[in-house]
Amino acid sequence: RLPADGFFLRAPARRFPDHGSSLDCSLAPLRLAFPAHLALNEDGVDGTMYQLMTIITAAISVALLMFSAMVHEVAHGWVACRLGDPTAKNAGRLTLSPKAHLDPFGSIVLPLIMVLLKGPVFAYAKPVPYNPRNLRHPDRDEVLVAIAGPASNILQALIGALLFGILYPVLPLSLYGPAYWL
Repeated sequence: RLPADGFFLRAPARRFPDHGSSLDCSLAPLRLAFPAHLALNEDGVDGTMYQLMTIITAAISVALLMFSAMVHEVAHGWVACRLGDPTAKNAGRLTLSPKAHLDPFGSIVLPLIMVLLKGPVFAYAKPVPYNPRNLRHPDRDEVLVAIAGPASNILQALIGALLFGILYPVLPLSLYGPAYWL
């Protein structure tokens, strides 16, 4: 929607020959000195609220992804420690402290970019060190250490699904809807 005062520029709609109708295929409108509190998106939702929800969604998504990456790495180190390798414990990596695990680019910048571009989102954390020579049964224990991270991801997904099932009836549907967070 264009405001009456004309402080809003938008690429012209293009005609698609196969559809026979004008479809607006412009990207997000270019704003020049346009007051954000007057902006409405296509659904008639206030632009400021929409922008705020987009920022909040990005922040929550990246925070959850960072936490998941930390749990994944701690799981590798915890299993290695239980199987006889204290390397991660000695390095101070058996903690959920972000300082110990987060990689500035892979844990923060990359996921934020991916969320803001509305594409698939992934992240990575610093790998937890372990020494396979310290494991009691190296052939078996290396496999257990390797599957600990993905097993923690599956456990986190199950916990998230359980929380979703509990919270779905009470979450306001107007805030993107609870299904968005899955």
